[in-house]
Amino acid sequence: MNKKILMSIMAIGLVAMLAGTGLYAVFTSTDTSGPHTFTAGTLIITAGGATWKAGINSQNLKPGDTLTLEIPVTNGGTLPLDYTITWVIGGALSTGSTPCVVSQIRVDGVVTASDSLGVGGSDNVQIDITMPSGAGNAYQGLSGTITVTFNAEQQ
Repeated sequence: MNKKILMSIMAIGLVAMLAGTGLYAVFTSTDTSGPHTFTAGTLIITAGGATWKAGINSQNLKPGDTLTLEIPVTNGGTLPLDYTITWVIGGALSTGSTPCVVSQIRVDGVVTASDSLGVGGSDNVQIDITMPSGAGNAYQGLSGTITVTFNAEQQ
């Protein structure tokens, strides 16, 4: 008999619980934010307007001379960047036993071949090209070229 009473109480409790949920009300609200636009940044390094620094005539190089090429570099993108400088010397003055060499690279006066630029920032890069003092007569009247590459990565 105790079992019947216990089952009856449980059944009454279950019915009361189910009936109570029908009487319970809740306010709700939903809102959406968006769409919101996002855009990838740009990475644009520009090297332009290279000039030979005054001093030694780039058309009249002799053994032991050093020419300085000045290149302004700017960050025209929307992201700060790190860059490295690489170069290739070509032409007849890049061959033989005593070719012309890049003897030094400076960025804003500091000896380095890399730097960082903030958005809108600029650097003055100077590249020294030296004809070794041991360059012989075989180099007379020859020409060389230099191609400078600025390799940039976002920070």
